Amino acid sequence: MSRVRCSALISARVGVSRTMASISPPRDYDNALKALLSLQSNVNILKTIAAMGPKERAAKYAQSLPEMHEYKARAGLDDSKLRTIEFIHVTGTKGKGSTAAMTEQLLRSSGVRTGLFTSPHLLSPRERIRIDGRPVSEDTFSNAFWGMWERLESGAAAAGRSSELPPHPMFFRYLTLMSLAVFVEHGVDVAIMEVGIGGRYDSTNIIPPPVAAGITPIGYDHLEVLGTSITDIAFQKAGIIKPGTGAVITAPQDDGALEVIRAEAAAASVPLVESRPLVVEAPDSLGLPGAHQTCNAAVALGLARAFLAAQASGLASAAEAAAGVSGQLRLAASDEVTEAEGAALRAAKWRGRCSQHSISPSVELYMDGAHTYESMQACVQWFNERRRAAPDRKTVLMFACKYSRDPLWLMLPLVDVHMSTPFDLVVFSSTTAYPPGDEAPASVNDSDPDEQRRAYRRKRREAWKERQLETWFKLASGEPLECDAPSGGAAVRSVPKSVADALAAGRHRATPDIRDGDAPMVQLDSIQDSLDFVRNMTAPGGPWENDGVDVLVCGSLYLVGGVFEVLGYGVE
Repeated sequence: MSRVRCSALISARVGVSRTMASISPPRDYDNALKALLSLQSNVNILKTIAAMGPKERAAKYAQSLPEMHEYKARAGLDDSKLRTIEFIHVTGTKGKGSTAAMTEQLLRSSGVRTGLFTSPHLLSPRERIRIDGRPVSEDTFSNAFWGMWERLESGAAAAGRSSELPPHPMFFRYLTLMSLAVFVEHGVDVAIMEVGIGGRYDSTNIIPPPVAAGITPIGYDHLEVLGTSITDIAFQKAGIIKPGTGAVITAPQDDGALEVIRAEAAAASVPLVESRPLVVEAPDSLGLPGAHQTCNAAVALGLARAFLAAQASGLASAAEAAAGVSGQLRLAASDEVTEAEGAALRAAKWRGRCSQHSISPSVELYMDGAHTYESMQACVQWFNERRRAAPDRKTVLMFACKYSRDPLWLMLPLVDVHMSTPFDLVVFSSTTAYPPGDEAPASVNDSDPDEQRRAYRRKRREAWKERQLETWFKLASGEPLECDAPSGGAAVRSVPKSVADALAAGRHRATPDIRDGDAPMVQLDSIQDSLDFVRNMTAPGGPWENDGVDVLVCGSLYLVGGVFEVLGYGVE
């Protein structure tokens, strides 16, 4: 893949705006990517949202579903078309993408033709829309993109002044509509839809009642729109439970969240299965590593079994059939795994989640896109279980998180890693793949004609880099830590003196001098710089030339995707 193409994909991943004025015919794949970039939120919108209070922001979020229904109508995606396929809807805070992927593998292994819609992507937007487990081709993506573009323009013209909505929806909404059109056109048996944010007002909630809805463990995330209590968040997640839904499969939940889910299921007269973590005989029983995946696998089994049981009934609507299949809930809740199911679970893969990769004979990467407190805890547990415990191996943390995250909240579980085996080096990376000025000329970062947008991004990026450094300094202080807790108060945790002393050695601003083996912390401007830094530490003449290195890469899926990009991994 060319660097020009890659830079466009990176820009789409990190959320850079672009105006349609710069897009010229033909309407091919490359121009589809450019047009997709134009649908990103611009600077003024971002500033407006940032300035809103919690209630105002929540009210704006609630408007999104009615708007999405209008776009759905403009796109010609009426329920008669959507009901030609069945749906499985998956929400939750931690593990919904993994659960969707395992559900897809279970069904595909049973001979079902599947569609899968997930977010975000690591390398290409094509990854978000899959047919039978594979990302759609460039031609399929391009045709679907421009077909949707034209239908929405025609729909907007027909609506005239009766609608205040712009002709095309924003990035995630557009891809949601695209995915539905692709799944209908390709005649999938079932489309597995992963929620973007929340559920009740999410763009994916325009689908008809699904044959089954899954809810993975609920925790604290997107508090600015979902609410600050676990019950508020559960209420938003449980919004995918609609009358006519075949069944709901939930992972083990906090008592408050579970009560909300039970109430929503009862109100919609939908059967509820409260699953238990799957009991596995060996660590490799699941294709997706990590003890936390046993909860996700149990939900995936329930979802797949619910669909297959409804499909076997032979009735016209699987969603209607599911509620009437007497043995369905017993099957969905069963702890027994058949040989075929076990093989499918072992075959399931989900890139960027608990992934281990060797990038040289001495450097091993342990990558996970964990970006919530709960998922970071699971990441840390997996890392401790899987890394090599040899005393001559160095341990490196490569960390970056997005602006919407509290870095202190994410770093708290990392203190536990440091307590058992102190990090020899901490690398604060950006989520930008390549160094400034080293990207392809077509990169939006270099060629955006709007100086205001460029300046805004630079200012925000620099401020965020400083905040992450300051957060690590707080960890080094040995004083009780305070961060923005989900409950609205402060979460306090004391750092053991041994950890504080070890971290305090890195209070100075380390310079990126690869020969300085004593510098425990560096701040680098790109993922390529960060990987090169670690490689050079182990190169001949470097301070770690005789050591192996285990690198934990975490904090953001965008960071993990950038690592894949720099390492030259292709779309899969």
